[in-house]
Amino acid sequence: MEKPIGKVTDMGKFYLSKAKDKPTVSRRIYKTRVKRVADFLHLIGQERIKSKPLAAKLFEELEQMTKRLIDGLPKTRLNIAYVDRTVITDGALEDFVEISKPDSEYNPFKEPVVRLRNYLIIRTFYETGLRCSELLALRISDIGTETDSPKLVIERRHGSKSDPSSIEPTAKTLGREIFISKGLRDLLYSYVKRQRRLTNSAKKHPFIFVTHQEKKGSYKAGEPLTNRTISNVFKCLREVNPDRFANITAHAYRQFFNDRLSAHIDEMNKMTRGQMIRIKLEGRTE
Repeated sequence: MEKPIGKVTDMGKFYLSKAKDKPTVSRRIYKTRVKRVADFLHLIGQERIKSKPLAAKLFEELEQMTKRLIDGLPKTRLNIAYVDRTVITDGALEDFVEISKPDSEYNPFKEPVVRLRNYLIIRTFYETGLRCSELLALRISDIGTETDSPKLVIERRHGSKSDPSSIEPTAKTLGREIFISKGLRDLLYSYVKRQRRLTNSAKKHPFIFVTHQEKKGSYKAGEPLTNRTISNVFKCLREVNPDRFANITAHAYRQFFNDRLSAHIDEMNKMTRGQMIRIKLEGRTE
């Protein structure tokens, strides 16, 4: 028997409710979300209709639908920039990854194993755009074993008995899979097999990233990382070049990832639009 889903809002009841204390989001967030929903529906629609006999006509109707969704938004400036380029200069996010490499002369950390772990943390943020809580919750089993298309599996595991943390790190949204480079996949496996396994506490839980330096009265080597450790890693790396790396955080990499994803979707839209034009020129309108 399936368990009832908790904390799910019935949007129909929410809309009809006369309560004055309804939780809301800001106008900027509302507009951004509607814009993203419109873009997503447009993309899915293109894929569904491109091979239909009336593809050209359906494509025009799809364009009109998308336009109506966006035109219905409040007439104020829509700020959908994911990364403020005036705050984080071009190339700074990539340079931040470079200085975090274990062999970088600018890497501020002393212990080789800490250098490697911190580099994997930064590179994972760079390639996946994960939330901090999602990275902390990554398990060894979440590393995909696919040879050609490696990926990380992000899952929600609320109330996990295998989590020794006082504050449980969990994914904020639904589970998903994110493709990563073969290089990152191999380094993660290497870290787990060579460095992580040497710590006693790491044998008691499945989380990938662990502590490697014991602190008397606080924690032992091998325990799951916390938000504080992630913040400290970014703080130490930012101090290498405070002017260039100011404002670089885990969230900045999430925004950067979304920026690249949006650009990829836009490129796919252009390609599909080109296919629609060719269909129309070929006379496939009936």
